[in-house]
Amino acid sequence: ALCLHPRYATQLFSGEANWQYFHELHKVCSFPLIGSGDIKTSEQITQHLNNFPVAAIMLGRSLIGNPWLLTEFFGKDRPATTSVLRRHADLLLGYYPEKKACTLLRKYIAKYTKGHSNALSLRLFGNQILTARDIDTIIEMMHV
Repeated sequence: ALCLHPRYATQLFSGEANWQYFHELHKVCSFPLIGSGDIKTSEQITQHLNNFPVAAIMLGRSLIGNPWLLTEFFGKDRPATTSVLRRHADLLLGYYPEKKACTLLRKYIAKYTKGHSNALSLRLFGNQILTARDIDTIIEMMHV
């Protein structure tokens, strides 16, 4: 299989991936193609699987902004944000020292708290977490 993210390196994170290249590549390639780039919704997954000659889709940054994307695509119930945050934190804490895990988790707090009634205070607190106890506190704050 070959995975293609059809965007020029000079574009970096700007512009859009040009999925039309999959039609050209499919003509000269005998193995399965995996498509990647600018897929942000479950509807886009379905559209790209139906409209382009790809065997699969690879997701990247869109999962950071929406970790429930695959849950939605497969029609499953969305787990509670706090349970996903807890699992994410536990995985980081199980792999990294506490301070490093907390620092890494900070960049995701804005995504987990987007649309929450007290998102501003959650983000402000979340950008300062240093300990596992701080993670417990932000999860408690989300239950308000």
